[in-house]
Amino acid sequence: MLYNKILLAVAGRDTEGPVMAEAARVTCECGGQLEVLHVNDTHAGEISLMAPYAGHKFTEKELKDMFAANVKDADQLKKTKFTVMTSENHIQEIIKAAQGRDLLVLGHQRMPFLQAMLTDSTDEKISNQSPCPVLVVHEE
Repeated sequence: MLYNKILLAVAGRDTEGPVMAEAARVTCECGGQLEVLHVNDTHAGEISLMAPYAGHKFTEKELKDMFAANVKDADQLKKTKFTVMTSENHIQEIIKAAQGRDLLVLGHQRMPFLQAMLTDSTDEKISNQSPCPVLVVHEE
């Protein structure tokens, strides 16, 4: 099966290098088009006494730089589209973005045993609702 429209959803973790490399490899082998997506939390970059820190607010340039650091193919970098959006529900935004795609690529970070017994990981939640096939790649 050829995957022409491939979406790579990243969280922006330092451990996602293997995920980016695998998405680029599959895209290259299939001759498809890759889009890298990151969804910032609506409060990303803000510090508040009333709420926990919601993480760094990524820009498209930072996303492109992360991809370039992990994928050495300059042609693939030129052909790849980078999208950063903001939402309160990153899972639903990723599922919406996967509409009309041939493949969704996600990273998986191991969870502590007890946490894994009590809840699904983010990649499982997305995979369970994805409108297209999902490739889950273990992070470092």
